[in-house]
Amino acid sequence: MSTAKISATLYEWYENSSIYVKWNNVFSDMVNLYHGVRQGGILSPILFALYVDKMLCELNSSELGCNFQDFPITA
Repeated sequence: MSTAKISATLYEWYENSSIYVKWNNVFSDMVNLYHGVRQGGILSPILFALYVDKMLCELNSSELGCNFQDFPITA
């Protein structure tokens, strides 16, 4: 499977995500998800780590943040 197909599949999967909340054996109305990864999803830890890694790399290269004893603190 090509990278483009995998990306398109993940995009479609997350673009159309919705959930129900169960509380005291009562289900809520359907709620659309617009952010984050699915709780308990097999790919969720990997996708989260990829996102955070990219974000931290960009933050480190931006030279934003502060320094403590010449050590950059960015996150």
